Amino acid sequence: MMVLVSVGGDAGDLYLEYIAKRHDRHHLNIEPELYSFWLEALIATVRECDTEFDLSVEKAWRSVMGFGIEYMISHY
Repeated sequence: MMVLVSVGGDAGDLYLEYIAKRHDRHHLNIEPELYSFWLEALIATVRECDTEFDLSVEKAWRSVMGFGIEYMISHY
């Protein structure tokens, strides 16, 4: 869904809005500083599982996920 959001898909936007609300301070209370830990764990997993992992793959993941993370943080 983060990929859809990053390229402007309506379905992705609606889903991210829903997830942001679920994670905000009034619901699951996922604090903004936790997203950096989550992103690093995701990158580590991709590095471990993707045999073609390189700096360009990492940059792509960080770019796409960063957009969604910023959205989540802004709706905390």
